[in-house]
Amino acid sequence: MDSMTFDAASQLVQMLSEQLEAHRNTDVDVVPERGDIIPASDDSTRWIFDEWEAIERAQDSMLDVINTYTIPRISKLRSHYNHTTRIYRLPFEILVSVFRFVVDSDASELPSARPPLQLAGVSRRWREVVLGTPTLWARIGTEAGASGDLINIFLARSKVAALDVGLAIDDEDSDLVRFPTLRSDPKSHHHQCVHRVLEALSPHTSRLRSLSFENVPAFHDYPLSPAPQLEVLRYVGRRTPAGSHMCFAPTNIFAGHTPRLRDLKLESVHIPLTSLIYTGLTRLHLENIYYGSSATHDLIHALKACPLLEELTLLYIIFNEATDEHPTSSSVHEPVTLAMLRSIAIHPGTLASKVFTSIVVPSSSLLVLPLCNYEDFNSVVSKARGNLKNLARICSLHLRYLSSMQTRHIDYPGPGYGFLGETASKNGLTLLQIPISRQGGGGRDTLFPSISQFFALQIETLSLTGMPGALFLTVSHCFAILSDLTGLTKLSLESCASAGSFLKALVVTPTSHLCPRLAKLCLAYISGLDDALIETVKSRGSLGDNRAGRLRKVTLAECPLADECIEVLKNYVQVKVRLRALHLPFRRVLR
Repeated sequence: MDSMTFDAASQLVQMLSEQLEAHRNTDVDVVPERGDIIPASDDSTRWIFDEWEAIERAQDSMLDVINTYTIPRISKLRSHYNHTTRIYRLPFEILVSVFRFVVDSDASELPSARPPLQLAGVSRRWREVVLGTPTLWARIGTEAGASGDLINIFLARSKVAALDVGLAIDDEDSDLVRFPTLRSDPKSHHHQCVHRVLEALSPHTSRLRSLSFENVPAFHDYPLSPAPQLEVLRYVGRRTPAGSHMCFAPTNIFAGHTPRLRDLKLESVHIPLTSLIYTGLTRLHLENIYYGSSATHDLIHALKACPLLEELTLLYIIFNEATDEHPTSSSVHEPVTLAMLRSIAIHPGTLASKVFTSIVVPSSSLLVLPLCNYEDFNSVVSKARGNLKNLARICSLHLRYLSSMQTRHIDYPGPGYGFLGETASKNGLTLLQIPISRQGGGGRDTLFPSISQFFALQIETLSLTGMPGALFLTVSHCFAILSDLTGLTKLSLESCASAGSFLKALVVTPTSHLCPRLAKLCLAYISGLDDALIETVKSRGSLGDNRAGRLRKVTLAECPLADECIEVLKNYVQVKVRLRALHLPFRRVLR
C-alpha cells in the first residue's frame, strides 16, 4: 500500500472513531480494567457492544462504497485490456465460425458444460457474439432437458434458426424405463430429460432440420405436425431381435409433410412403408424391422418414390411370409432404376435375391452383401445378374481373413466375420464386398467355389491373405476354387497357411491344367514352400513357346527360401525378392 492510500485510509478510520466517541454514552463513568469480571446484566458494558456494532456497520458501509467504485472500474479496465488482445480484434463473423466449431464438436453431457453457456461467460464481447448468433443455440441434446428453464433458454435464444436435435438414453437408463421394478423411480434422468425436450419442442416442429433418437423407447407421442425443414431423421430403438420390443410410429408421422427429408435411418422402429416419409430420399437405412402387414413389393414401391437414392441399407428386414408369397397385381412391375445409387448393403441373402430382381444397380455402385459361409453366392444373385450392372465390370477378387479387431472396419453390425471378399474393376474401384461369417463348418466348400464360379470368365487377379491354419484348405478345396478361373493371370498369397495346397493344385499334369493364363505368382510371409514352389514353377515355366499360358514371374516378400531353391526358380521364371510385404490393393481397407 503506497503512502497516499495509507494516509487516506487512516484519516477515514480516525474520522469514524471520533464520530463513535462523540456518540458514546456520557453516563459511563467507570471503564472496567482488562481481566475484571463484568456481569452480563451490567448496563455499564452496553457501550462496548454499541461501539462494536457501530464499527461493523461502518466496516460494511466502507466495503460497499469501495466495491461500488472499484468493481465497475476494474471491469472497465479489464475490458480496455481485452480490446488490446488479438482475439478481440477478430471480426464478428470469424468469432462466430470458431464458436460454431466448438459447439458442433462438443460431446459433453453436463448442462453446465454446454459450449454456448461457457462461451457466453468468458467476457462481455463473447457474450454479445454468442447471444447475437441464434445458430449457436440451435443444437439441442439430451442434456438440454436437465430442467425446463434450460431447454426454454436454448429455444428462446435460437430464435427462428433451424434446430438440430439429438436425444439418447444410455443402455442402463433404457432398461430402467422398460423394467420399472428395478428401481423405485422408473423414470431415469435421461428419460426425464428427453421428455422435457420433446414437450418443449412440440410448438417448434416446423423448425426441425435434423432429429435423432438413440435407445429411446416408445414412451412419447410421435410428432404429428408438419416438418417442412426436416432433412435428417434417425431413430435407433432398442437393439433386439426383429419384431420384439419395436417402436411403432404412425403412418402420418409429421402429418406426412417432410418435403426436404433426404436421410432416413430406422432401426427397430416400424413406420409403415405406405407412409409419405419414404419419398424423395437420398439415403435410406432400415434395420431390424418386421413389417407384418407388408410385402417386398411395398418396399420396392417405396424405393420407386426415391429416384435420387444414393445409399441403401437393408439389414434383417422381415416381411409377412403369407403376404410375400402371394403377390398382388400391383407387385408386378418393371425393375426400378436407381441411377444415382452409389452403395447398397443387404442382408440376409433371401431378402437380397428378392430385392435384386426388382431394382437396377448402376455399374459404378458398391454392393455390400454379407453372407454366411454355407450360402451359395449364385443362388443370391444369379436370377438378377442382368440388373446388377456393376458385377459385369469385376475383374479382380480379394479374400482376406479378418481378426476380431479388424471386423470393426466393416460397416455391418452382424456377428464376427472371418473373411471379407472384395471385387474390383480394372481401375481399382471396389464394386462388391462380401463379409463372410465364420459360423458353420462348410463355408470353405460352398461359398468360395460359388463366388469363383460366378466370376469364372471375368477374374484376372485373385488375392488371398491372412488365412490361418485353423482354416486350412486341402488340395481338393483349392482345386474347386481355381477350376473355374480360366482367365486368371495373377495369383497373390499372403500369410496363407494353405499356400502349399494352392501350389500343388496349380501343378500342370497331362490331365490337369488349372488357370491356363496364369503369368504372375506373388507370395508373402510364407515359409516351407521350397519343394512345392519348385514343382509348380517347373511345370508352368517350361511350356515351350506357349507364352500365353507360361508362368513368367514370381515375386517373394519375406519368404525364407534356400538359395539353391531361388537359383532353380531363376532357370524357369523371373524371380523378384522383396524385403517388405506386398502392397496389395486390399491392404488400404485395413487402415
